[in-house]
Amino acid sequence: MEFPSDTTVRWLVHRTAALLTRQQDPNVKRPVVLPNGEFFPDDFDGDAGSVNLLFWRLQEHGKLTDLDVELRFIDDGGAASGAGCCSAGSCGTQGNAVAPAPLPPVVRLSDAYRVDVLLSQARKPETLTAYLATALARIHIEETGGFDESWPENEWRSTCELAAITLGFGVLLANASYMFSKGCGGVHVDRATALQVTEIALGLAIFVAHHEITSSFTNTLDPTQRAAMSEAKLWVDSNQKLIRRLRRDPAEVARDEMLEVQEAKPWLARVLGLGGKKKRNLEVFDEDGFSQFEAEMKRRKTQSADSKKTDGSIDDLRALVDESLEEVRASREQV
Repeated sequence: MEFPSDTTVRWLVHRTAALLTRQQDPNVKRPVVLPNGEFFPDDFDGDAGSVNLLFWRLQEHGKLTDLDVELRFIDDGGAASGAGCCSAGSCGTQGNAVAPAPLPPVVRLSDAYRVDVLLSQARKPETLTAYLATALARIHIEETGGFDESWPENEWRSTCELAAITLGFGVLLANASYMFSKGCGGVHVDRATALQVTEIALGLAIFVAHHEITSSFTNTLDPTQRAAMSEAKLWVDSNQKLIRRLRRDPAEVARDEMLEVQEAKPWLARVLGLGGKKKRNLEVFDEDGFSQFEAEMKRRKTQSADSKKTDGSIDDLRALVDESLEEVRASREQV
């Protein structure tokens, strides 16, 4: 499972920024919706009424209950068909995975929207929930200006999934993006999304950082998704300047054709300038990185003071870190 390429990362950031420009109401706070009884307290019997209630819950959590939507159930033969992909070309099926569903059909009626629910997508709770969340996100896009002329049609499904993440449905999509199942050919992986698991995890990590959400939800993710989320969070931590730009002016980020992204690095490597080709400079020591570095150093000094054992190599490393910290402080005072 590889982290998305720089090309894919830039596409994800650009498209997410473009979608965030359509959500400028500061009073609307959307949570990370989790697949549990807190967010979905209703009994699910698999009938039409249960599916309609599930969709209404999604509307409620996405703050879109003002939209009138009706569901129509379509028997598509029980087999999922092909899907679109993201601009970077990395959204094909993984291994022998079943191809994800096409873009959910949505029709604008005179006074409402109609969503066609394909029965092939109702086999598993994960696929059904992700499908409905993507359909609702498509309606949200239609309500906020429709698909931009610069967005190719083969990116629409991926764009709707990113929109679903910005509505708070990232965990629901993540769990549908990598599903183990057993069949006559043995164990294989199914994917009900156009975006791959690593791409959804990155979109989710950006959403969480953008809204400064601190509550933990990784226990609701499957192991593969949890590992992808860990890598995505590391990337977000390494790109705090970009996240701040995204909070301040997403439209400006969406227009930035020379968007600069940093390689994901552990915090100590970021602060000390390790692992990069360029020489360390003051830009590494922004407020977030410096504060994180200083807090970690204090914590480690406290722990070492409680221990009676000493190690020469550890003392040498501590001296090096203290020297680097003093250098940073001196440099900041000169600015």
